[in-house]
Amino acid sequence: MAPAVPHDEYSSGLKSSGRRTETMIVQNFFLVLDSGVIDHMVVGLIKDPKMGTTIFVLLMIYLVMIKCASSSEEGDRSSLFKKQEDYDLEDLELQPAKLLISNKPAAVKSIKTKNGDIYDCVDIKKQPAFDHPLLRNHTIQMKPSSFPVGLMVNKELLESKPSDTTGVKGKRCPPGTVLIQRTQKEEDITSMAKSQFATFQLGGLDRKYYGGYVHFGIDQPKVSSINQFSASVLWIENGPIHQLNSIQVGWTVNPRLFGDNKTRVFSYWTADGFHKTGCFNLLCPGFVQVSRKKTLGTVYDVISIYGGQQYEDDFLVYKDPNSGNWWYVTYLNGGHEAVGYWPSTLFTTLRDSASMITAGGEVYSPTSEGSPQMGKGVFPVRGDSRLAASARRLQFMDEKQLLLDPIASLLKIQTDNPACYKVELVNTPYEYWKNSILFGGPGGACGN
Repeated sequence: MAPAVPHDEYSSGLKSSGRRTETMIVQNFFLVLDSGVIDHMVVGLIKDPKMGTTIFVLLMIYLVMIKCASSSEEGDRSSLFKKQEDYDLEDLELQPAKLLISNKPAAVKSIKTKNGDIYDCVDIKKQPAFDHPLLRNHTIQMKPSSFPVGLMVNKELLESKPSDTTGVKGKRCPPGTVLIQRTQKEEDITSMAKSQFATFQLGGLDRKYYGGYVHFGIDQPKVSSINQFSASVLWIENGPIHQLNSIQVGWTVNPRLFGDNKTRVFSYWTADGFHKTGCFNLLCPGFVQVSRKKTLGTVYDVISIYGGQQYEDDFLVYKDPNSGNWWYVTYLNGGHEAVGYWPSTLFTTLRDSASMITAGGEVYSPTSEGSPQMGKGVFPVRGDSRLAASARRLQFMDEKQLLLDPIASLLKIQTDNPACYKVELVNTPYEYWKNSILFGGPGGACGN
């Protein structure tokens, strides 16, 4: 945009112009206007020559607006001829975007994926987490002080790992910024009541765990209304139910939260039994994002095929031995990516350790509706992981930061509505299927 011209300078320039020149310019500009408008303006100019200056200014403003509109339309037209792959990832030329969450920090850069999602690169120090009163003077931990001992990627299962679960295709935010999905709505989506489960659980109130690790098959269960969701979840928890501290990560199909029926990464946390604290993803301050490559809310581009190719993602939540923060780590392109963490100061009972680790399926629906599908929408069949949802090799981290396999007898299988959903342990000699379950079900009118 051209710099504004001071009013006095602009006026004196007009006054120094001869009436003949001024009239000729005005007449030439009239060529772009409707003939009826021309007639009225010319008559006015003849009757009152002093109108010349006013008309000239108005026409200059008019032509500048036309020029701007023309430039904008040219840009829009040229974008229509981009190749389809150019839309798979596009750095948007936007005015500083505002995230529809928390303090709405300005985006340094925005990335659009082929799924239509927009990710904003936000100054790491201005992200929504720091709206939380307990985090106002928080010192950001840029990376974990260490990873659990024994954390590795099983080469035999690499083909089951999606190459890029976000659709961002290797693009990353500039240094000093973090990747945050732009949220389309700010609804109060916090209720976790009236859920149904098919899980296995490790622990009790006398146990101490410092992390949990599981691999979930990626499915896309059907939900029949915006009020339902279906998910595969890893829970890290401690405390009595009315004061429960809980961190949850996994994938979900949740149209109320995301506005579509796609399978997406999600998290949830609470520090008081879901009463006043906590939320999904970044709908409230708390989770500190550090990754420039992956974030909460990202969509999976590949889904397991019933009876065919299976895909899975890794979910690790563990306590940093130095800072005490609870880190979320996942698989990304052949390695592990530390996405971010929940500061220990958010919690009470989880400041020390977790007493329970749970993994499996969860669904929610109002009592007035039938239940949604869980997993692949069918009951487990003959132990075949291609025919049911899976939670593979549940492990825990001990106080020495060792990832360990629990004793199978300590795992508790549970489902609260076996008419809708079932769960069974996997019986196999393969070590990477140790301590695993298959679960799922059709849901429907089978009781809530």
